[in-house]
Formats: sequence, C-alpha cells, structure tokens
Amino acid sequence: MSRARAQVTVKPGRYIYAYVHRRTHQVVYSLTQALRNSRALRQLPDLGANNKDAVLRKDLWQPFFTVCMPDSEDGRKQGLDAFKKLREWRTLHELYWQPTELMRRAFGPAEIERLQERLDERGGSKKESPYDVIKRIKKKERVRIVQDQKANSVADLAAVLLEHEKEGLQRPIFRLEGVTIKWNNMLDAEFAEAWPHKVKH
Repeated sequence: MSRARAQVTVKPGRYIYAYVHRRTHQVVYSLTQALRNSRALRQLPDLGANNKDAVLRKDLWQPFFTVCMPDSEDGRKQGLDAFKKLREWRTLHELYWQPTELMRRAFGPAEIERLQERLDERGGSKKESPYDVIKRIKKKERVRIVQDQKANSVADLAAVLLEHEKEGLQRPIFRLEGVTIKWNNMLDAEFAEAWPHKVKH
C-alpha cells in the first residue's frame, strides 16, 4: 500500500521572478520559479512576423532578478500588487516610447542612391526600392526599442517599491521590512536612480 504524498501548496505573491531574453532584452514576470510557456508568451507584444517566438526557448531566457516579500499574508498581498503593477507598467512602456534619431531622420538623396546601387548589385527577382529598405530599417529599430525592456523593468521595480514605501505610512501591509531582491548581475540594480533604504539587495 503506497502512502499518499503530502502536497505542499505555496501561496502566490511571496516571490516575483523576472526573466530576461539574452538577445532582445525582453522581460517577463512570473509568480513561479519555473517559466511557463503559455503564460510567458502572453506577456510578449505582437510585433509582426519573425518577432515573436511560437514557443518559449529556455536557452534564450535567463533569470534577471527575484523579489522576495515577507512570509506573511500582508507580504503576499504586497507581492501580488507589485507583480500587477510591473506588468501594467511594462505594457505602458511598450505602447508609449520615444522614437530614436534613426527613426526621425530623413534619408538624403546620396543615401537613397547608395541604397539603390546596393539593390542593383544584389540582383535577384525580388523587386524592392530604396524606400522599402528604409521602411524595413525603421521598423527593425521600432521593434528593438519596444522589445528592450531591461532597464525599464529595473526602474519600474524601484518605482513600485518606492510607491509601497509611501503607501506604508497609511497602509501597514506595504511595509518594506524583509523585502529582498536577488540579482543575477548586481550591476543591473544601477538602472534605477534610487531604491528604498529598507530593501536589501
């Protein structure tokens, strides 16, 4: 007769796990240490063909940081609130961003002529004008900006914790005693201008 195994249920909210893509610097958040394919993919924006993996490749994602909240009901509520805000703010960064100089600048006649020469040298059956190439260059730049959320996610985490620090004066559940951040690379913490004093790294 086999003995039934006791199942340990961990209530979500105590830990927030962040993972970063090695090439694109996209960031996904998880309440579990194991990165789940469907949940992680739902967090990534649809930026057109060839810009979103159909399946999560675990060799391209690495741990970025882990936030550890106090082991209490209030700590878990604080963790769930932080998790919700981090995902919302990441979505805002993906929707509202500043165009780079490359995206704003107009290509001059000499550059257009150079692009046309390259197209002529390339040959092939594909009909493409220099303006198609310029459009593709600017689209690649837009995709790069939207995907690169590494620095933003660190700044967002600091902002969420600073917000919790202010709210903690009125709402005791947002106290920062016992909040710890474990970094894969400690230098990444410098993407944020300021951190609450009570948070340990």
